[in-house]
Amino acid sequence: MAKRAYAKQPVAKLIDIVRAPGDMPHSRIQSIREFLAGEHDRRKAFITCHRRSQRPPFLRQHDFLIRRLCTMMPCARLGMRAFRALGRRASSQGVIAVRTIVIQSYRDTQVEPWVRRCMQTVKDWARHRGYDYEFVGDALFDFMPARMRNKNGPSLLPQTDMARLGLLHDRLNRNYERAIWLDADVLVFDQAAFAIHDGCGALFCHEVWTSLNAEGELTHWRGINNALMMFERGHPLLDFLRFATIQLHDHFDAAALSRTALGTDLLTKLGRVIPLRVHTQVACLSPLLIRAAYYGDHPEWLRSHATERGQPFHAANLCRALLSSVSPFNPAQGALNSGQILQLIEQVIETRGSVLFGEAVQVDGLTGHL
Repeated sequence: MAKRAYAKQPVAKLIDIVRAPGDMPHSRIQSIREFLAGEHDRRKAFITCHRRSQRPPFLRQHDFLIRRLCTMMPCARLGMRAFRALGRRASSQGVIAVRTIVIQSYRDTQVEPWVRRCMQTVKDWARHRGYDYEFVGDALFDFMPARMRNKNGPSLLPQTDMARLGLLHDRLNRNYERAIWLDADVLVFDQAAFAIHDGCGALFCHEVWTSLNAEGELTHWRGINNALMMFERGHPLLDFLRFATIQLHDHFDAAALSRTALGTDLLTKLGRVIPLRVHTQVACLSPLLIRAAYYGDHPEWLRSHATERGQPFHAANLCRALLSSVSPFNPAQGALNSGQILQLIEQVIETRGSVLFGEAVQVDGLTGHL
């Protein structure tokens, strides 16, 4: 009986607000916003699942009343805008959840154990947040123009950069209001703290790339990458990026495209022209920092990187493309094998990222670095 009484009281309050006299709908919208914010603490235990079929009855009735409010407004267009704005505000309060899908992609075979472990942390995080999760294998390339699938180049990354945009566009045209892309080598080591808030329209990954210059000095380069992307349905930037990547791929010979031409390079340059929203909770770890975290020989490099970022991070992009081959970024001496990377991942999860900040951790009863 207590649960039934609790369900009726908020609904009755909403009915009173909807039926209140007055010609201006904005005052009623503000009243509902304030009411929803006040209800947050009482309702948050019930809002962990976002699928309509799983919502408690009082929430399904709550959604109906808000939609009913829109139909009662003098201007239908204004009503729909008000409903969407109200939905974004309420969702940020934890009251009305937006239907979200988290997507990852990787090859179907010969998946390294440490990559599989990274993807599992993302899948667990999506489940923790109540989001849908989808893994797409080689079928990812079905979401790029057919004429480009067989072009040979030094790297597949430009093609995957195009294909992931097509995949996100496809899912947003279905039943999802928000689609999140996370690279397969992104490790979420703090499930509770990591969050991607809605209401942003479009979101990309803030990058601070740490390396050594020719003089052996530590340097930091700032950019924007697509290891994390979030788009809400109808945002024009997604269509623009799909168009831009296709045009660039057509204009330049595939062999002349760098591995980051349609990802980091494009987004970083675009961010200098127009403001782009960036997410600061995913750190991009260069092979230099990954080796420093594993061997514990240069904690000052990790601390410098964290200081340069200026924001706490709860996930890390391990940049598999650079770890899997010898390059100026990843010299053969000191390069980690798959087993060592997996060992580092488990330690990062256990310490919730302490080793990535250059902090001393407890290992086998001794205080030290991994």
